[in-house]
Amino acid sequence: MVSAAGWRGVKQGLWVAMVSLCAIAAVQAEIYRWRDADGGTHFGDTPPHEVRAELLKVYPQASKLTPEQAKQEVQRLRDVEAGHREADQAKKAAAGAQAKKNLLESAARLERCEQAKWALSALESGRPVYRDERGMFRIKPPPGQGDAYTGLRDYLDDGARNVEISRQRTLMTKHCDGSPTASDMRDTEDAIRMAEQCEKAAADLKVMSQPESGAADEVLAARQAFINTNCVR
Repeated sequence: MVSAAGWRGVKQGLWVAMVSLCAIAAVQAEIYRWRDADGGTHFGDTPPHEVRAELLKVYPQASKLTPEQAKQEVQRLRDVEAGHREADQAKKAAAGAQAKKNLLESAARLERCEQAKWALSALESGRPVYRDERGMFRIKPPPGQGDAYTGLRDYLDDGARNVEISRQRTLMTKHCDGSPTASDMRDTEDAIRMAEQCEKAAADLKVMSQPESGAADEVLAARQAFINTNCVR
């Protein structure tokens, strides 16, 4: 990015060259000064319609430049100014892209943190834990509570569970802002239990919605209301 001093040098040079052209014309010139949306100062004889421009009265003095030289100098300085503006725009675009990248990385890190907390809560629950077909940890519900998951299961023995607990703690240290508190872990355990209830409620609703089930409308409505209130994110 061009320094403020560099910008001032270009502006002053362009001003001098414009004055030189006016001097060659040997008449009082109308030169305008205005600021763009980024606060940059511009000089010219035709300001943009959407800006508020200040009229500067210029009384020409003798110039050492020929008319052609003065025109070339004005064009050169305008080209330099345009180059500076393009460089600024490129830097702003790069900063925007970096900010977007940082936001995506932060979101991914938060998701990994939540996954690690979820896994650790399941692993430390004291109940049988298995991996489902997607590799996600699940807790086997107690007898009589039903289980909506019907896919393949890979149960962890004590040795595998301890290894996985250590790995998930390492992931939490890497992706979470400090180790989760006891309150965090309780919240995650509650979320796991609610997810199990939501999964079972959805499975039950699917079965009860069949004509042959004979389920009453109010029962179906109550089950759907539970899902809408607790399970839709």
